[in-house]
Amino acid sequence: MRPPRGCARWRRWLYAAVVAALVVAGVAVAGGYSYARLRVGQVASVHLPGLTPAPPAGRPMDLLVVGSDSRQGLSGRDRSRFGSVQGQRADVILLVRLVPASHRASVLSIPRDLYVPVAGTGGRAKINAALAGGPERLVETIKADLGIPVSHYLLVDFDGFRAVVDAVGGVRLDFPVPVRDDDNGHDNSGLLIAAPGCRRLDGGQALALARSRYYQYRGADGRWHADPGTDLGRIRRQQILLRALAARALRQGLTDPLRADAVLTAVAGHLTRDDTLTVGRAVRLAGQLRRFRPGALVGLTIPTRPARLADGEQVLLPVQPATRQTVARFLGRPEPAARHRVSSAPDQHPATNAAWDPRPC
Repeated sequence: MRPPRGCARWRRWLYAAVVAALVVAGVAVAGGYSYARLRVGQVASVHLPGLTPAPPAGRPMDLLVVGSDSRQGLSGRDRSRFGSVQGQRADVILLVRLVPASHRASVLSIPRDLYVPVAGTGGRAKINAALAGGPERLVETIKADLGIPVSHYLLVDFDGFRAVVDAVGGVRLDFPVPVRDDDNGHDNSGLLIAAPGCRRLDGGQALALARSRYYQYRGADGRWHADPGTDLGRIRRQQILLRALAARALRQGLTDPLRADAVLTAVAGHLTRDDTLTVGRAVRLAGQLRRFRPGALVGLTIPTRPARLADGEQVLLPVQPATRQTVARFLGRPEPAARHRVSSAPDQHPATNAAWDPRPC
């Protein structure tokens, strides 16, 4: 009996979320542990005092994976396309919880527009802005606002994501309708698929899709329509894209030494890890992941509702008690008693594909 589509989708999404650990494991197996240690040594590290000490082997662990919008290192053309915004913010924020004893795993997506108290500032902002104050502030914000103990941190920048896609030969997605990124006539990400059909996206095109915040599709009436899902719609498409990327990477065979080395070489300069995420720990992490049962995988997103601030800025507010219930489920704790359980409305579960979203092909 085949697993439900949702299980397969989240299994591949989890593989994508820890693709760096899988690559390291592939290099360690195929090229030798010492060589893997050399490659991992090329990955920048940061000391984060706010991290919760990693639990003993076999105990549940939470990994924070962040996609950064930093423009550092981009070419002149890409700086023009993506803008010259200083510093960095979190474009993608997700938490991966691994429970080796039961071979279970959960993924929790946090919308970048979630409006929360930011640790150490005394004020509120979109959670993606917390990274501008350093990864420690983001870790502390997640700990304070959601009560999630983060044990490891992994960040990848624009070029890192693009390099991984190019290193595995691109990804193939089927677009049912023409799509573009358009903010009142201004193209922010460079996304433009002029005709429907299956397309092979290179790293730059995949990045444009992942970053598209003003996603539009051409309807049957010939007019362009905006995706009403805003940031949640973007999370949904990122999950679709990363699912395709993970499937492609697995088909390429990361245990092949040349392929694994090519991927790790391409991405090493665009990753940042916490200094306790050693090669040994990454290899053990990847080994645990391979033993997980796909049917036991859980995919969650923080439930939200749209709102506008006094200055007109659009944000997402966490819905309570649904958010507390979702976090409790992610952590494997008893869910707080409430009159209503977490809604299954599509806008709170971006894994539900819309008719205008691309699909793997």
